[in-house]
Amino acid sequence: MKMEPEQNITPDRWVVMEITSEEGVFRKILSAWYGGYLDGDSWRLSSVIVDETETKHYNEYTTKSGSRYKCLHSREGLSATTTTILEKFRKEYSKAEVKVLWYGDPT
Repeated sequence: MKMEPEQNITPDRWVVMEITSEEGVFRKILSAWYGGYLDGDSWRLSSVIVDETETKHYNEYTTKSGSRYKCLHSREGLSATTTTILEKFRKEYSKAEVKVLWYGDPT
């Protein structure tokens, strides 16, 4: 079942991952949302980024699937959940180089 692309996806935390593999170099957004006591946190990995626009307060990314992410500069970074996901991703795809691209100050 094909889903329609989502627009104005605004994560609570986000980073851009650059993946270098035999297939080439591409970038994806690893994003997280904080949940409540009953819901828990959630995360998602976007399809490949095809377009990027930077403004004063946020970066807007369009992905291959047609979804658009509005990523606030002040929310750039990893959550506890996405830190774990990133490490699992690096282990599972050990033949690929996976790095996080920081647009702001990562401290």
